[in-house]
Amino acid sequence: MKNFSFIILIVILLLACRVKKIAENENLDIQRSGSSFKNDSIQNYWKLDNIEIANYESKNISVLPTIIGTWKNVKIVNFQNNSISILPTIIGDLENVEIINFRNNNISILPVQIGNLKNVKILNFQNNSISTLPTQIGDLENVTIFNFSSNKISELPSELFSIKSLEEIDLDNNLLFTLPKISYSASNIKTIYLNNNKINKFPSELYMLKKLEHIYMSNNQLTSLSFDFSKLPNLKSIDLTDNFIHPDTIKFYRKKYPNIQFYNKLKIFYLLETMETNYFFKLNLSDNNLDSIPDKVYSLYSMVELDLSYNNIEFISSKIKLLKNLKTLNIKHNCLTKSNLDSIKIWLPNTNIINMLSIFDLITESYYRILSLTDTTKKCKVYVLDLEGDNLKSFPKEIFEYPNIYVLDLSYNMIERIPDNIWKLEYITEINLSYNRLKYISKNIKKLKYLKTLNLLGNDLDETKKEKLKKLLPNTDISF
Repeated sequence: MKNFSFIILIVILLLACRVKKIAENENLDIQRSGSSFKNDSIQNYWKLDNIEIANYESKNISVLPTIIGTWKNVKIVNFQNNSISILPTIIGDLENVEIINFRNNNISILPVQIGNLKNVKILNFQNNSISTLPTQIGDLENVTIFNFSSNKISELPSELFSIKSLEEIDLDNNLLFTLPKISYSASNIKTIYLNNNKINKFPSELYMLKKLEHIYMSNNQLTSLSFDFSKLPNLKSIDLTDNFIHPDTIKFYRKKYPNIQFYNKLKIFYLLETMETNYFFKLNLSDNNLDSIPDKVYSLYSMVELDLSYNNIEFISSKIKLLKNLKTLNIKHNCLTKSNLDSIKIWLPNTNIINMLSIFDLITESYYRILSLTDTTKKCKVYVLDLEGDNLKSFPKEIFEYPNIYVLDLSYNMIERIPDNIWKLEYITEINLSYNRLKYISKNIKKLKYLKTLNLLGNDLDETKKEKLKKLLPNTDISF
């Protein structure tokens, strides 16, 4: 797993209080207001005598002054989330720095002086515009984590792999076609991230990385695999997801190297192109970000099982009727409307259709908390919402924007009312409001046609309200 961001976060959090205290003692104010500073002069703003952490994260900085070359005691430099486009050569004078973080800036060129940072251990330039790395990068003799993901790098200097201390390289989301020739082994590299590049041949250069444990190469252009993995005796896993390698090839390697975990979910369209229509019986297209069913699927007349779960499908057309032999259709976790679901059942009367969650799915399904419900493109992905014990005094208004909530847990809160707009949760099947302070239940609850379970244990409802509720929901199992 990627651990750079985690390490940075821990280090910054542990030392944040110390930085604040020192800043107060030095009468420094590193807050900006427009183009002026609140208290000290610009010179004092950048002056960091006897301070080990330079934390200028998210300060709208676009230019670094030469005074940073005087930071002889600084060990952590954090300029994450700014607008810096040029990294000055004076950066090479930070002789004692151990962690450098320029994540999320606009830097396009690294000065050769970067190689002077002999003590740097963690180097993070994620999400910039860097296209090339200087050969002097190989002079960073103590760096252990190297993160240049989400840049524009198309070619790597071989010197990068000469760093003996290097343990993790992250080059995800670049423009790499291959790796450089490695004439000497960076013997301690354990993890290499090459996801989302343009690599079309599995790099034989990896033979030199004898301590490699994890290789990530998803979403590249690989069409074949020819590699002697026995030469990497410590390899535990390799991710080849979303490439074009035939599944039979992966089966061969899994059998030959049983101690290595191969991940290989094919690119969906390549998978469909390789199908033999007359002999294909089971098809798993789950979790492929599909918006619709590919047309090729409708020609698989012999198919008996089709898994379309965990996609973004909004509508399934009547062409699904062509799959006359289909026995099981899994469409759970999509964006289908109730009317479309009803139509599918008519078109496929002999098919077992797996759709909505039940209470038994709670063991394995993820819970979505209210704070995660901010991306409107994900509305159809909300199925189980767990807000148990969140000290809520009312139904959060945000939940009514997500009609595909099937299971709602609001137990152990302080809610007094079931609101009138409860009808908006039209597909809800289970509501848990146990141990609240309910005094009012809207009669609109009767509009929840699919509500099967309503838990009201631990509420102080009188018999009149209980009887009224039973009449409103005659087909619902209510617990008082």
